[in-house]
Amino acid sequence: MLSKESFILAELLGRDSPQVQALVAAAANPDLAPHVHEMLRCLARQRGYDPDHLPAFAIPRDLSPSDYPVGVALSGDVVGGEVGLAEDDLPSHIGIFGTTASGKTTLVKLLLLGFTGK
Repeated sequence: MLSKESFILAELLGRDSPQVQALVAAAANPDLAPHVHEMLRCLARQRGYDPDHLPAFAIPRDLSPSDYPVGVALSGDVVGGEVGLAEDDLPSHIGIFGTTASGKTTLVKLLLLGFTGK
């Protein structure tokens, strides 16, 4: 099972990448998961990312961190600033829209982790 940080690395590197797909599959083995994490960190470094300062989510508008932080803005008015959602931002139904690989699934998973406290 991927840790939260490994999951973010895999999303950042692209789940369509054959290397990332192989590493994610290998992480299903608990004995390999720590090694997979280190391999993902190395791959991130090779691709020019700093694995110690990862963006968790790209969002194009200003949302301040609050009840459910989701990451760091990569574009929009608050580049580099933390973003999140408040309880008031979440009505009974929400829609999440974006282009392919823009982070929709990542946002939902991070929100679920925030809701469950895990």
